[in-house]
Parts: sequence; C-alpha cells; structure tokens
Amino acid sequence: HIRVVRNLIKHLHYFANSILGDMSAMDELKRIILLSSQAKMYGFLRHTIHHWPLDSSFRLILETWLSYIQPWRYVDWRHRNMRPFPGRENEERVRTIDHRWINFIAENLLSYTVIFRQLLPRFKRLELATPKNSHMLFRITKVFSQPNLNNMLMEVERCLDDVSVQGLPNDSNLSQEASHQGHKWNAMVRQQVLELEGPGFQYKPMFGPDTISEVFQFMILIQRANETAHNLLIHLETEARKQSS
Repeated sequence: HIRVVRNLIKHLHYFANSILGDMSAMDELKRIILLSSQAKMYGFLRHTIHHWPLDSSFRLILETWLSYIQPWRYVDWRHRNMRPFPGRENEERVRTIDHRWINFIAENLLSYTVIFRQLLPRFKRLELATPKNSHMLFRITKVFSQPNLNNMLMEVERCLDDVSVQGLPNDSNLSQEASHQGHKWNAMVRQQVLELEGPGFQYKPMFGPDTISEVFQFMILIQRANETAHNLLIHLETEARKQSS
C-alpha cells in the first residue's frame, strides 16, 4: 500500500508541474491539486511514521516522504522511467534547487521541518552500524544537502519571527515586494500549524537552537556507529585472513 501512495505522490507532482498557463479549468485543477490534498498527505505521513515498526522496512515510508518534499524531481513526465547514467548517481545531490520552488516549500513547510524533527528520535534508536539503517540515514542527508534547499527553508522560517526586510531601503520596490512575501509566508505557515497540528502545537524551527542541539547529539551517535562499523570491518578482514592462511 505504501508503494501505491508513493506512486500517487509522484503522479500528483507530475500533474501539478504540467501547468500550461492557458487559464483553463484543467490548469486551475493543477494549481490546487496539491494544496487540496496537503492535509491528508501530511496526516498520513505523520501517523504512519509514528506507528511504523522500528526495522529496515521503514525505508518504504521514508522514500514516500522524500518523494513528497521533492517536487522538482517530477517535472518532465517523459523522463519518469529513465535511470541515471553510470557515474550520475549523485546528480540528485549536486543539482541546485531553483528558487521558484520556494512557494511549494512555504506551503508545505511542516512536511520538511516537523517530520524531520519527528525522525530524529527514531533514528537515535536504530542500530546505525547496519547497512540498511545507515543507508536510510544517507538518503535523508543526501536530500537535505541539495544546494539551495536549506537556504529556502531558512528564508521561510525567518518570516515566522521577523517579517520585516532589513538591509534594504524602505522605499525600494524590492523591499516592499520581499516584505509582502514575508507577511504572506508568515500567515501561510501559521495557518498550516493551526490546521495540521492544532492550536496547542509549539513549532520548533529546523534551524533553531533546540533542533541544532538535537542534531549535534545525534552526530555523536553517528560517529560511534561509524567506529563500530569500522571495528567490525577490521574484525571480519582479520577472520578472513586467518581462514585463508
């Protein structure tokens, strides 16, 4: 069932990204299709992540989430079945995310930040020295290391605390436009929190001190897992040499 949901997400992205700009009824449907399904998709991901067993099968829901937060991967329907050429496996990581996707990020901020924070305690409980678990962690870090993604996340989050634009003349058109955008995103994200999590939910920024502290603590666990895997590899190599001699 999770694979079906992931395929649905991909098709929704392809459909929404195929707007022609002809102001037709079909184009209007393409504009609203993701927003209209946002609450159900977010609730599904939050609920499923919370209740999924603590094993390697979690990659199914993890990849579903990663598909949802990367609409830029599903732009050209003609290339949907193409595989990367040899040597291009890292293309996803090095491609800079165009700034035009910031509206999608703002409209779905909680799907990036709240779910990321939800995953941290889960990964702290995993044995990260095992290949399947470490690969899941690699997938998350690979996606969030895409150039410009974090910049756009920070840009939207800053609007929650300060919607004013600093460093620009007050009478400049750029300042007015950026200030208007900041107010728009501020209202949009606050409405998201209210509708998706409820009035009592306390939003913790992805780049705030609490999250940064949790990530640093998690990095210590990653380092320990790396040392464990390294020691295990040395042990296996030693045993292999003994058996061959």
